[in-house]
Amino acid sequence: MLGGYLVPPRVARQVRAVSMAWRVILLLLGGFAFGAVGSWELSMVEHPCRVVVEGWRRLPHSYSIVATYFYHHLGQSLPAHCEILFYDVPYWNPNWEPITNRYLYDKLVESSMANMKSCNLTTWRNVTVRIAFPYNVNSREEHCQSNNEDHAKGKVLVIGTAEFMSVNDSIYWANAANNNLPAVLESINQQYNNNIIMVTHSSWSRAGFINAGISPRKIRNVPLGVDHNVYYGLSKREKVKWRVEILNRDDPESSAHPYSREGRVNTPGEMIAVGGDAHIDVKSILRLKSSEKTVFLSVGAMTRNKGMDVLLSAFGRLIREKPECCLLLLKGLDTLYSSVNYLRDVVRSNDLPENSIKYVGGVYSSEEMNVLYNIADLYVSPYRAEGFNMPVLEAMSVGLPIIVSGGGSTDDFVPYFRFGNFQPFIRTTLVHAPRNLSLIGDGTSKMLEPSASHLKELMEEFIAHKEEIQGIASGVNRRVAQRFSWEHFTEALVELFF
Repeated sequence: MLGGYLVPPRVARQVRAVSMAWRVILLLLGGFAFGAVGSWELSMVEHPCRVVVEGWRRLPHSYSIVATYFYHHLGQSLPAHCEILFYDVPYWNPNWEPITNRYLYDKLVESSMANMKSCNLTTWRNVTVRIAFPYNVNSREEHCQSNNEDHAKGKVLVIGTAEFMSVNDSIYWANAANNNLPAVLESINQQYNNNIIMVTHSSWSRAGFINAGISPRKIRNVPLGVDHNVYYGLSKREKVKWRVEILNRDDPESSAHPYSREGRVNTPGEMIAVGGDAHIDVKSILRLKSSEKTVFLSVGAMTRNKGMDVLLSAFGRLIREKPECCLLLLKGLDTLYSSVNYLRDVVRSNDLPENSIKYVGGVYSSEEMNVLYNIADLYVSPYRAEGFNMPVLEAMSVGLPIIVSGGGSTDDFVPYFRFGNFQPFIRTTLVHAPRNLSLIGDGTSKMLEPSASHLKELMEEFIAHKEEIQGIASGVNRRVAQRFSWEHFTEALVELFF
């Protein structure tokens, strides 16, 4: 749709291309430095158009994933003469290590990152896009003294999320040492020429930045995307095949994976069973004799803000009433967080039956994650605090039914429907988020408290009407997910360059 009128996609693309060309011309004219004699000529010849992405990569972390897909698609959204560079921001946790021994993405994205051009902080540029934590809202003045860059004209986009409805603590900001947080937040609002913009990904998260005192006009809500070439539904026959094989697998390298290099799994991590005494034993694996057992899936760090205790409480009540009904499959991030240790404590407190849960904490590629989504029947995310929740969108792209916390970030993209007593949203209460969870101590942080009893009811209703609900959700969720892509995300950010 252009100007309120529907036009053919080909015409719309041509109009956008012409518009983009004019925007790049304006960017060039506005981005040159006129301060010194000859600086205009130098900037024009050496740096006609340059965008620098400052972020993380080679990590199974959402910021790294966003930075990678943005860098990959940026070349397709800008004219060929625009140069795109990458600056590696140090990881927030110095103990984190980059994943260098295996693929994390498909071949196109991996090739793009392998051929990326690196730079440093003093490299001249028109636009800077920062995708890392903590959030760096510094202007580029200190880095522009020797490269003819006019920091007052260059754009700086800072991407971040406010999971707990606030970011009012110095831990969230890279330049907020020595109790100068108010000055940092005020500096964002004082950029009257809009050369510094905060970008977040949901209405919930945007409200959090506003609650911290940042002017609404300085914050843009740009939803994240999903790679539809990677996350898609397999055939029913393939799903059954992989479900029986993967969930019965002692050693993930014992058989070939359809998407990995050299016809074998690249050590994504061991599939382990969790016993009632919280003992974790690689060799103690639940044997599935058929594909009929309902499989619930949840992906992410096994932490309290993800609502793992709520999920395990609801699942524990369900499995004790119906011992053969279902299996809970959990995918953690042991390379970044102590997921398995938290899981062990929660399993112990809920006295879960032997081998009712399967857990894997290793590094999976995006293609391997697609298989994991496909072997599940339902995706569950009873989160307390999320800035967006990418795994939910990935599961929707596959066609999975979803159960999520109502009232949070996923309200922006999870569609509502009802079948009997089933619907996608868990009842929640908005409560204060404690400092030991939110890292915010001024009382401004908020989170959701999902109802474990309501979650159990929704899971029961799904089991009772699984085929009907899957039939509805598959079409509805896929159609909605198609509206969200990394191409759309990148194009929306490029619009902010000008």
